[in-house]
Amino acid sequence: MFRLHGYTKASMDDIARLAVKSRTTVYKYYNNKDQVLQDFIILEIKTIIETATQAIVQSASLESKLISYTSKKLEMIQQAFDIYAILANEILEGSSHAAFFRTHLSKLEAIVMKAIFQYSIDQKEITYISPDQLDFFVSVITLSLRGIEQDAFCGSPDKLLEQRLQWLIGIVVRGLK
Repeated sequence: MFRLHGYTKASMDDIARLAVKSRTTVYKYYNNKDQVLQDFIILEIKTIIETATQAIVQSASLESKLISYTSKKLEMIQQAFDIYAILANEILEGSSHAAFFRTHLSKLEAIVMKAIFQYSIDQKEITYISPDQLDFFVSVITLSLRGIEQDAFCGSPDKLLEQRLQWLIGIVVRGLK
């Protein structure tokens, strides 16, 4: 429903019809379309993060893991924005759902990033970082990468984005050795 009409034009009746459920059944689980959208966003974010996480399995070094992860995540986000163009534009235009999207993406991404860095610490690929410092470091890296990702939605060429990602990740990894 959100794919076809976006958030604004979607109604609970439309959602029920598309789900082949009665309106009463839909309202049993959701009070309004905000809740439906939030569950939808969470599901999409989980899919993006899981797919991006699978991309690191074959990567050996910290740098290659981070590049594989961020590149795949960016590709998946761009695909989602292409598929859900109307909804994506509504979210980008500053709706309350934009903050919801960023918050949930950041929370899930922090878990993945922390695991990647912790693995590299355990393998002695990078120097030790205390748990408190690692949490702070992961939040800084996640925000830095998010800035580059936002350029993707402002029309920056893909090649330039890849170069920026690789450059930032290279600096981070060299600084941690």
